Amino acid sequence: MSNRPELGFEPSTAQAPTPLMCSLPTAELRARRGEIQALLEGAIAIVDLADGVELRFAATSEKAHALTDLILLERVCCSSLTYELRSTPDHSYMALRVTGPPAHHAALRAMFAVAPG
Repeated sequence: MSNRPELGFEPSTAQAPTPLMCSLPTAELRARRGEIQALLEGAIAIVDLADGVELRFAATSEKAHALTDLILLERVCCSSLTYELRSTPDHSYMALRVTGPPAHHAALRAMFAVAPG
């Protein structure tokens, strides 16, 4: 079990971030949050970037397929964000970068439980 809080789009912080607008109906959004939370449980690191976050995962075929599926789904409902899946030498991990406009940076950090850096 992870110490990360449940994935949410409205984190409780003193300075509320601009919410990410998701086009999914409420029932589908709840299901998607659960899927994303399950995927995040496998992250070996979460890195704060100037324009978003980078989630690192073990470099397995199964994880690559799961991350690709996530990107294909999320690009439709959260179209203001950029998704980039990378594997760089030594290829010991894969990194999913999720970035977006400055107004969404705090929401991305809260969504993926990253402390502002």
